[in-house]
Amino acid sequence: MLRTTGAALAALLLQAAPAATAAPPPGQSHTTYDIVVNNAGNKVRGSAGTSAFNAQLGTVIAQFPIQVTTCGYVASLARGIRHGGVDERPGFITVVRSSGFADGVFVQTFGPNGKPRNRPFHLVVAC
Repeated sequence: MLRTTGAALAALLLQAAPAATAAPPPGQSHTTYDIVVNNAGNKVRGSAGTSAFNAQLGTVIAQFPIQVTTCGYVASLARGIRHGGVDERPGFITVVRSSGFADGVFVQTFGPNGKPRNRPFHLVVAC
C-alpha cells in the first residue's frame, strides 16, 4: 500500500496539473444601441441619436447615429409604450441591414398568419 503525506500529494497534483495561462487580452471595445418602436413606426424611447419611420405596412427603418452595416442586430416583438399597456399581439419579426441607409436597419413585422402587420418591437444593435 502506498502512503503519501499531504505535502507529497500536493506535489504530485501540481506536477499533473496543466500550467496556468494568463487570460487573453480584452477585445476591442464595442458600442450598443437600442430603440423601442410603437406600432405606428415611431420611436418611443431608445439610445440618443436613434430614430424610426414607417416605410410601409409592417416595415420600419430604424436609424442610428453611426454606420451600422457591419453590426449585429437583434429584434423582438414587444410592447412599444412607455409604461404598462396590454400584452403584445403574436407575430413574427425580421431584421436585416438596410440597403438604402448605411445608418439604418430594415425591420419587418408580420401577424401570426404571415401577412405584414404593424407591430411594436424592441431592437438592439451591437457594433
